[in-house]
Amino acid sequence: YSIYVADDTSNWSEVVSDVISAPEEWTINNFNSITARFVKLYISANNENNIATLWEAEIYGVIDISDTINGVTNNNKEPLAPKEFVLSQNYPNPFNPSTKINFALAEPGKVSLEVYNILGEKVTTLVNQEMTDGSHEVNFNASNFASGIYIYRLNVNDKFVDTKKMILMK
Repeated sequence: YSIYVADDTSNWSEVVSDVISAPEEWTINNFNSITARFVKLYISANNENNIATLWEAEIYGVIDISDTINGVTNNNKEPLAPKEFVLSQNYPNPFNPSTKINFALAEPGKVSLEVYNILGEKVTTLVNQEMTDGSHEVNFNASNFASGIYIYRLNVNDKFVDTKKMILMK
């Protein structure tokens, strides 16, 4: 297998190349820590025609005891609060009938996550409450909605506002 990482989904860097391991083990020797938001894993069997690829797996996790972020070492392995607000692309996209929307809050606050149709009409509110800082995930079940393009909008304390497009295909 080979592993690629990126901060977006187009500028991939290969960090592990052509590793051979037994089916029950997934270990990597001599792997340097790299900051990345996405990971792509190429898994191949004994021939070139037998390849599977995992695309755009977004990484959220616990920082290892030896990891350092912005000069601050996290010795108790607790998740560190994000340094910025982030609204991620929903996954999967296109979707049917449900999708996950992830976002990160750099500080606690009043959070609103709303979904609009392509005409700009609000069709539902997924979140409207005070939330703690950190990473959050919301499931959007659109089984009662028509196929089409929808926009979701995150507003945090009127300090951070971002929108993304998602496609419902039934």
